[in-house]
Amino acid sequence: MKIALFATPDNGPYVWVAVHDLSVNEGCYRQFRPIHALTFLAQFKAQERNRQKAFYLGMALENKLFGVRYFMSQLQEVVTPVSENVYQGHHVAEYAPQQRVIATLEAYLNSIYSALEIVSQLNRTFHPDLKQGFRRQSERFDLFSFERWEWLPYFFDLRSELAHFNTPIPSVQAQKIILEFTNPKDLEVFKKGRYEIAIEGICSYVSSLFDMLDAWAISELQSIDPEIEVDVAFEQGWKKPLQNKKVKVREILEQFIPAQPIISPTQP
Repeated sequence: MKIALFATPDNGPYVWVAVHDLSVNEGCYRQFRPIHALTFLAQFKAQERNRQKAFYLGMALENKLFGVRYFMSQLQEVVTPVSENVYQGHHVAEYAPQQRVIATLEAYLNSIYSALEIVSQLNRTFHPDLKQGFRRQSERFDLFSFERWEWLPYFFDLRSELAHFNTPIPSVQAQKIILEFTNPKDLEVFKKGRYEIAIEGICSYVSSLFDMLDAWAISELQSIDPEIEVDVAFEQGWKKPLQNKKVKVREILEQFIPAQPIISPTQP
């Protein structure tokens, strides 16, 4: 997303407005993935009564996806020092570094969960017959199914244990988080007991999430009328106001949609 300076109606004062990247950057399409095209064009996919809602949800999803990337980078940053035991002669060590990992891990998992819930809301503007909530939609909507995307049940189990069941005193050792799963009846993959889970695998949820969202985006984008025109603003130079230009949807879609889309689930 960007913040751009636009004039208010009737030549009023200029104001800063948060906008989608694709609405202001010239020649930036190759830097983006299909999901970003969908968040930009979602209003043209939704039923007419839901177009404004789809527009807001698209922008909200962009914020959530930024949060996912941000907390993943934070998790990678805080996990490394935990394994560096520089005071090996002592019998007491500070637990705070592990707490930072656990807190960041939970924030990271919650950011993915929030993104998935926004995705489910946006998907309902396209398919009103679907139920609310990503997990419920995954049972009927093939592009979100747990069978297609094997990382999803691992993610939901891990988040449920940390966010709802509060595994007692989780710890971090050798780039792994050690958890005690306590509620087997509510788990998709894990059984009751103690597990060591590689942080590297958890961090891979980001790429898995984007792979899934890209597959969904490619499917939905292909039904948008390619001749619809959207406003795109271009910079003209230093201290010059932005210039608006009409761009047809097909000029955006041709940058994202391959001739034969291939959906490849990513292992957790």
